[in-house]
Amino acid sequence: MKKVLFVDIGGVCCDNPWAVLSEKLDARFGISSGSTLPVFVRESVDLDIGRTNFRQFYERTITELGIPLGLEEFIGMHDDSLSLKKEVCALLYEVRKGTGIKLVALSNMPEHTWAVLERRYSMADMFDDSVLSYTYSVIKPDPAIFDIALRKANIDAEEALFVDDRKENVEAAGRIGIKSILFTSPGQLRRDLSMGGLVPFPLTNIKGFIGRTSLARTMKGDGITYAASGVDIDLKSQFIDRLVAELRFRRKGEGKPVGVGHFTSTIPFGKSILTLGTDGVGSKLLVAKQMNRWDTVGIDCVAMNVNDTICVGAEPIALVDYIALPFPDTRIASEIGKGLNKGASLSNADIVGGEVAVLKDMVSDVDISASCLGVVEKKKLITGNAIREGDEIVGIASSGLHSNGYTLVRKLLSETGTWLEAKFGSGTLGKELLRPTEIYVKPVLEVLKMHNVTGLANVTGGGFRNILRLKRNVRFLIDSLPRVPRIFKFLSELGGISDEEMFQTFNMGTGFVVVARRGEAEDICRTLGRNGRKAYVIGSVQQGDGVELEQYGVSYKKY
Repeated sequence: MKKVLFVDIGGVCCDNPWAVLSEKLDARFGISSGSTLPVFVRESVDLDIGRTNFRQFYERTITELGIPLGLEEFIGMHDDSLSLKKEVCALLYEVRKGTGIKLVALSNMPEHTWAVLERRYSMADMFDDSVLSYTYSVIKPDPAIFDIALRKANIDAEEALFVDDRKENVEAAGRIGIKSILFTSPGQLRRDLSMGGLVPFPLTNIKGFIGRTSLARTMKGDGITYAASGVDIDLKSQFIDRLVAELRFRRKGEGKPVGVGHFTSTIPFGKSILTLGTDGVGSKLLVAKQMNRWDTVGIDCVAMNVNDTICVGAEPIALVDYIALPFPDTRIASEIGKGLNKGASLSNADIVGGEVAVLKDMVSDVDISASCLGVVEKKKLITGNAIREGDEIVGIASSGLHSNGYTLVRKLLSETGTWLEAKFGSGTLGKELLRPTEIYVKPVLEVLKMHNVTGLANVTGGGFRNILRLKRNVRFLIDSLPRVPRIFKFLSELGGISDEEMFQTFNMGTGFVVVARRGEAEDICRTLGRNGRKAYVIGSVQQGDGVELEQYGVSYKKY
């Protein structure tokens, strides 16, 4: 029986600082230091890395090369690199309880660096003990650290198990007889441990550990918020207002825009109105990165643009995409392309061009956005101005989270140790979170052909606040929402999130809204049903102001 599970967490303090310094050196000296950084530093500052203290190396390098970088920043530049190991540690911490097996943090780092990690990430909360041995091996794994770990734990090699996400570390442990497992995800590690009979406990259906991380200490009252996770909707609105206030120039002649502020911008052109809008996938891309699955995010990119375009009654006809990335990867390119093509097919809008920008010094992950061109006859333009008291509101079901609120979602999962490989429904949580955004183009255009519609809203970033964009000085009373889908309930319960926060961050199962004259709503629902969309009459337009979700006691007065 194994007595100790060793988990290496040293990469965040050894590998990433090299990468950070490489970037700084590249920018300062115009070189490509890459993996030769230790040699470059040694030659530049006459410093023998193999026999010096890490802090001395750090201080001397920073001083002599003139790189302005604090120790906290030095360690924290790549916070995302911890996500996988935090998920694994959370899993192992939870399932090994009561077995007598110790979970030990193993790292080739000095005590002061571990102290920064403990303070910054609450990593120590996950471990029974830690084995810290600074052996000065900064380029290759040093088997000496495993000898030290065994001696400190007072066990033989056959009584230990080592897990890590780096092949060279696993091989180094194996050279002194420690059974080791290379992992790429919590799910894969769970399967390998169970199938190999290496531990006397089942690793199935394990939920994250709420209560041992910093989030648990902040989940009071209304729980975590989108603003606390890094995206303040009100501040974003203020930013937009300030930006738009400076955009005073208007062209003269044909094509002068008729206004900015709806879901898409409108430009008169002859007998038609052209529409132009832009949007991106956002931090959902970081979930795609963790899952190493990129074939759905192209659909999201198209959807976020075309769903805005139809909000004025326009048909999307063409898009151009923009992809920024730190380095080209042909496999990722192929998968993104498949998604873009699928989105184009679902919306009947051609992707006519785009731009790929390789920005190693500016971005650390893939970012995808697009701009969409649409067209509508002037007399068929829908702005929401025609909305009046007595109109009814139809909600069209969403496919899930779409592509909004993922900064909050990722913060929530990270802080609670909830892993993407966890079972959710018939699949995994990660698969659910990558469910592509619903594209409403064809069914909504069919509705516009057959019914008198006064307003259209995409329930996107800002949640139900988006309905406020249709018209002021009326009250949108939402009193018959269908049951909220499971994924939203899961997130709300996981983070103790209030209804007010949930409905202004997520679509909560209603991805698009149609406002129409009384008597039209039921027929619109039937038309949408024939086009494969679930739709419901969810409310009506009343005298007053704002959006009110009567069932939940929530109201919003501003977008």
